[in-house]
Amino acid sequence: MPEKLTMENENQRRKSRYELELRVKERTNELVQANKLLTQEIENRKKIETTLRESEKKYRILADNVSDVIWVLDIESFKYIYVSPSVIKQRGYTPEEAMEIPLHETLAPSSYELCMNLLAEELKNDSFSAAERSKTIEIKQFRKDGSSEWVEVTVRFLRDSDGKPHAILGVSRDITERKQMTEQLLQTKKLAALGNLVAGVAHEISTPLGVGVMSASYLNDIIKEFSASLSPDQPVDLSETQKYTKNIEEASSLILSNLTRAAELLNSFKQVAVDQSGNEKRLFNLKTCLDETLISLHPKYKRTRHKINIQCPENFEIISSPGAFSQIITNLFMNSLIHGFDGIETGIVDVKISVANNYLLFFYQDNGVGIDKKNLGKIFDPFFTTKRNRGGVGLGMHIVYNLVNQTLKGQIDCKSSPGNGIEFTIKVPLES
Repeated sequence: MPEKLTMENENQRRKSRYELELRVKERTNELVQANKLLTQEIENRKKIETTLRESEKKYRILADNVSDVIWVLDIESFKYIYVSPSVIKQRGYTPEEAMEIPLHETLAPSSYELCMNLLAEELKNDSFSAAERSKTIEIKQFRKDGSSEWVEVTVRFLRDSDGKPHAILGVSRDITERKQMTEQLLQTKKLAALGNLVAGVAHEISTPLGVGVMSASYLNDIIKEFSASLSPDQPVDLSETQKYTKNIEEASSLILSNLTRAAELLNSFKQVAVDQSGNEKRLFNLKTCLDETLISLHPKYKRTRHKINIQCPENFEIISSPGAFSQIITNLFMNSLIHGFDGIETGIVDVKISVANNYLLFFYQDNGVGIDKKNLGKIFDPFFTTKRNRGGVGLGMHIVYNLVNQTLKGQIDCKSSPGNGIEFTIKVPLES
């Protein structure tokens, strides 16, 4: 009996030792595998960290050496959280100094207002939310020495894991020299436009004045003839008197109507010239402004079959810059005339004015040849033209862009494709 118990105990110990060795072996294998995975994870992390350091180094080199200023602005605090070293060359500040300056002290008042309105609108609509979407505007900012400069700023939202915008990534490019050159060319273009306006005045007014002069000469002749027919020795012939009277009335009526027409044309041209030479704000009737502008444009297309239709409320008065609207419709129509209607006999332009949510909506459409996709994105760029070999300068649409964005504080969008004409939608805030 004792021997049997001893054998059973020994077997039990051997079994327990075997199970223990088996568990140890299994645990050891698990630890070995875990160690391999840990080693692999460490190696992967090292590779990732090395790649990140290399990428960060490359981007840091890029940010430190480009002439454009790269910056990040926190939306909630409205403070800069990053400014690239290139700000030293562009504005004279160190990155640390630039980040401490509030945005409203960085920008000129009008540019700050433009940015705030744009940001509020974009946050409301979330319209450049996708990574490939961005917005480009021209604003004026201050340098450390107190001078100002124009910069072209391209911005887009940075988002958190929930997709909520938390910061704005921007790139600022100095365009002061380009702006000055553009302004000089714009002044030259304005003078040329006024020269064309004077030529148009002379051409349009010459017809009613010519008819008026001929009628006055005819009136003078029949009055002399009638006076010569009167004699104290001869009785007055009633039928002859009635004939002369009728001729005098007709000649006088022709003189009056043509001189009135000439005066109306002159007033219209005068108002257009005054408006286009400045952008002062005043209360004006938009329909009248557009009609007067069309009168000045009539010599450009009177010998063609092209038509322009304007749908605008008759008594629509706004406080804005009539000169800006006059120049916008002029440049848009000339763009259609020169580019859109090239090779088209009957070009049609439709302009529709409406109001929505305290915004004026200005819709312009033509049935021209349209624009291909590669050129559509350049249409508002200065000096871009497809007619350079035919005297095109490429400033007409850039003028429109600046008038809408800078003068009227609005936005302009363009849609087009080859063979389907072009559409411009302008959205301008209304002043009360």
